[in-house]
Amino acid sequence: MSDHHHQNPIPTPHVPLHTQNILEEDRISRDIASFLSLSDVFTAHVTRRNKEESSSETNAPLGNSPPVLQSPSLFATTFKNQQDEEDHLLTAQGQDEAMLQNMRHAMTQEKLAAAIFSHPGSLRSFCREVLEEARNIVRTDSNSRNELLLIKQQRSENEPWILMLVDLVLQNVPLSVFLDLVEGSIEISLDTGFAIIHISSKVVNGCVTSLVDLLASTATAISQYHPLELVQIVVTRPFNAMGKTTEVVVGGIQSVATVAGSASSMALRNLSSKATPAGSKQSTQFLNTLVNGRVNTKLLNKLSSLNSTAPVVSYTEIADDTGGLSRHAKSRVQRMMHYEINLRPFVATVKLPQAGGDGGFGGPRQHSLSTSSVDTVGSQNSVVMEATAATITPPSPGSPFMCTPQSFPATPASRKRVLARGSRFADDVIFLVRDQLRVHNGLDSKDERTREMAKALAEGRRLAVFDADDASAGIDLTCGQHVATKVGNMLYGSTRSMVPILRNCFVYFEMTVLPRHGGTLIPQASMATLSIGLSTKEMPNNTLVGAWQGSVGLCTTGQLLTAGQWCSPVDPSATAYGDRATVGCLVCLDDGSAFETWDTVVVTAAVTFTVNGNIVSPPLSAQPFPSSSGEPLPASPPPPPIPPSISPPAAPPSFTLPLLVPAEEELYPTVTLHSPGVAVLSRFSAGDLVSTSRRAIGAPTGVTVYCVDGSVILNETDE
Repeated sequence: MSDHHHQNPIPTPHVPLHTQNILEEDRISRDIASFLSLSDVFTAHVTRRNKEESSSETNAPLGNSPPVLQSPSLFATTFKNQQDEEDHLLTAQGQDEAMLQNMRHAMTQEKLAAAIFSHPGSLRSFCREVLEEARNIVRTDSNSRNELLLIKQQRSENEPWILMLVDLVLQNVPLSVFLDLVEGSIEISLDTGFAIIHISSKVVNGCVTSLVDLLASTATAISQYHPLELVQIVVTRPFNAMGKTTEVVVGGIQSVATVAGSASSMALRNLSSKATPAGSKQSTQFLNTLVNGRVNTKLLNKLSSLNSTAPVVSYTEIADDTGGLSRHAKSRVQRMMHYEINLRPFVATVKLPQAGGDGGFGGPRQHSLSTSSVDTVGSQNSVVMEATAATITPPSPGSPFMCTPQSFPATPASRKRVLARGSRFADDVIFLVRDQLRVHNGLDSKDERTREMAKALAEGRRLAVFDADDASAGIDLTCGQHVATKVGNMLYGSTRSMVPILRNCFVYFEMTVLPRHGGTLIPQASMATLSIGLSTKEMPNNTLVGAWQGSVGLCTTGQLLTAGQWCSPVDPSATAYGDRATVGCLVCLDDGSAFETWDTVVVTAAVTFTVNGNIVSPPLSAQPFPSSSGEPLPASPPPPPIPPSISPPAAPPSFTLPLLVPAEEELYPTVTLHSPGVAVLSRFSAGDLVSTSRRAIGAPTGVTVYCVDGSVILNETDE
């Protein structure tokens, strides 16, 4: 191998082609071993081979030996010498670039030498691989170059036609003008179309909105204004306007109706009637005559029965705008009224009516005044008032004008209730939120009855409170309709729960008698008179609970009243209650105990009363209790015997009071108030109860006890 590298090849005639290839490969191997770069080797090889092929094809005669090839190392050295000669002619910048190129050349040689020495095969095999790879690269590059040239030639052939067409279109003036016109027309058409659509949508939307608003306002006006009220407004509007003009009154006379409810508005109307034209006066009389039969009959009967007040002779106000009230009290008074009230203190002189004159205050004198005065409103309008207040004719009871303002309560108690509405509203909201949260929590209860009851309350929008629609007119409900207070003057006032008790299970509820002011000065039993129990919807609101069929009640005297029969417990004094007492009622309405009577099908309800945790033991037989007149109350016929197939109530017989209820009726917790001012607090939820043990409420063992709102009080295992 070493001899082959150091000996020069001996030229011989007719050297075969493969021998020439071997010689070339030997030279390449020597060049690579001399640390030449692959690019130098490839350049020298390609240049030498091209020269040999050209010389062999043209000048070399057959039989002559090929010329000796120049070594690539000599070529590279010669090229380097020429490069060094040219470097002297370069500028400083060119010298830097040449130095950088030489450094890159040296690095390439080092990398090539490292690759050669790290090759696992022989130097000859490495050179062959490098040569084949170089030939492939040259061949691939030549093919790609030919393809690119072919594509470029085809594009150059097609470009003249495209350019000719573009020039033909652009240089044609009429065609360009036509295209511009078409483009402008299309843009204008699109803009116009979009504008028309936008304007049309806005117009349609505005028309629909206006129509809906008109219909809504019309419906609101129709629902708010009654035809008779409209006629009344037309008739009374000029008189109300004149009533507000206090400067018309002679000598500074002002209406006492601003504070105390005087009827001087009629006097002002008569004063202003002098300046009214005859035509308008006749039209007013016609309208008053037209609506007199309807308005006075249907709307103003109560106002017409009020007594007329005395005429005002003189009126003087004191220059004090506060009226002796604090700033808070003044703002509160004005907020509760429908209009601003004059709070200045005043001194008024009125003329009392004579015994036989008009405007008397007494019942007989007022009655004679009503019969002797003018009968119709139309004739009242024709009355002419004199210049002095002494000749003022008071309005008749048939007058459509109010004697006192409706906004100002007539009694101190009613004024107190009106001023307390603000705080009552806050209390009602708090109680309402609490009840709504309880219903919401009941929807997630584990008990099925509780979930069903909560769902029914949520869907029906009802709560376990007193029903305002089913309360007597003398009952005032406060604290979210949990507290019932008697404010009227009727004998009995009753109210029921909004929710009936559950059927076929034990239900327990309580009611607490709230204390009254000064209640500690008198015995507890005489503090309040009321009755707590159960009733159906058939019982009137002015009836004592227990006096009606299908109702039962426990009075404050400790006596039981069931279906109109008085029953005295074993120890009435122990079961009597009053202020601060809590009365409980346990009831089980069993549908399985139904049986037929002469009138309808009835079921048995087992009722147990407790007072402050003590169970009320009813008598073994209910006998009529003598009334206040000494005669016994009429007793109803005894109920038919219970069939033997019906099981007795689960509660102990000594503590259970049977109550017959129509099967189609529901039982409601009911309270009847007799004493004025007495208040009762309902406890219709498990969280409000005072007694929660079976022994305190009289519930049997092994049963679940519910409250009125469906909440669970005691489970089957609770004691």
